[in-house]
This record gives sequence, C-alpha cells and structure tokens, in this order.
Amino acid sequence: MRRNCLWTCECYRLPNSKHKKVEESLVIDAQIVEEDACVVKRKSKKVQCAVNIYANVNERSEWVIQRANLEHGGHTPTPGKAKNISRLRKKFPVENPHIVRQLFNDRRFGVPVKQIYSFMARERNGLESMPFAQKDLHDEVEKQKKKIFDEGDAKAMFSYFQTMVEENSNFFYTYRVDEEGRLKDVLWVDARSRMAYEEFPM
Repeated sequence: MRRNCLWTCECYRLPNSKHKKVEESLVIDAQIVEEDACVVKRKSKKVQCAVNIYANVNERSEWVIQRANLEHGGHTPTPGKAKNISRLRKKFPVENPHIVRQLFNDRRFGVPVKQIYSFMARERNGLESMPFAQKDLHDEVEKQKKKIFDEGDAKAMFSYFQTMVEENSNFFYTYRVDEEGRLKDVLWVDARSRMAYEEFPM
C-alpha cells in the first residue's frame, strides 16, 4: 500500500530538445544498426515548473498534505490546456478505437503520421480542438511495432535463430523492417552453407 506521494506539474523537469528519428533499422545478429537516422529538434513543454504537492498517510490511514507549492513558473496554465496533460491525452486513443483504426488504415497506404494527424485536425476544426497530440499517434505505431515482434510466427522464428547462434557462432541471420515496423525480408546462413561458399566462390 502506498504511504506517500509527490505530485508535480506536467511541465516539471528539463526540456528535451533533440531526439533521433530512425526511418529504417537493419539488425545483424540481433544488433540494431541505424541506416538512415537524423537528429531533429522538437518542442518541449518542460520548463522546470516548481509546482508540487507532497502528502503521506497518517496513523488513521488518512492522506495528509505535508508540503504544497502552487506557484507555476515559466508557463501560464489555463483550464483549456488540461487536454495537454499526457495522462488524459493518452487515454483518448484507447477510449476511441476508431482513431487507431483510421491511423493504421491510412498507414497501409503509406501516409505519414504527420499528414494523418493534420487531416484529423482539419476534421476537428484545427489543432486547438485536438484532444490528443501527434506524438500519441507515433506511440500507437511504436506499440504496433513491438507487438509484431512479441507475438506470432516472427517471435518463434527469431527465437529459433537465437538458439542456433548460441549453439553455433557461425550461424548468421539478419532482417529488415520498414518504417511501420513490418518485416521486409529475412536472411539466414548456417555453418554448412558458409563452408560451401568458401569452397565454391562465385
């Protein structure tokens, strides 16, 4: 049972100014090599806001506020900005599965996430009316990527490959995925094939 808790402002912590965007990954013996990575700037709402509330549970199992700092710094919160709180924002795609279906239907036709988000915003009278962020759509795509390799035949295949590598270091495999995390192609070579290639070079 939790006995204490510290609540902070959504804009707490230092801002993150850069991140890597990986268009395609090449995996060699389970080592990821970024083929086409670029560093881009992104906006951050983090401004080291000092607002926080600390509380703990007393002897009567009641929550008691021990410390509270309610003066925001570096930003001006308004009721209309409540939709930007990540916990509330991330709930929207979960509670509205048609949004996720629309996302992946458009992705199947090669439409970028940024363009899908812009189209959704136009349907809702602009970005200010959007109850979720573009990042939330990217998060849904990332979850789908992870699911692809955590379930089904792909997982069984790569588990088998890893077993083969552990049994024989000459076993080699590699695979590529596209920007949606879908498996593009797989290559594997066993020790006997490597020996045959050395004897009969092309």
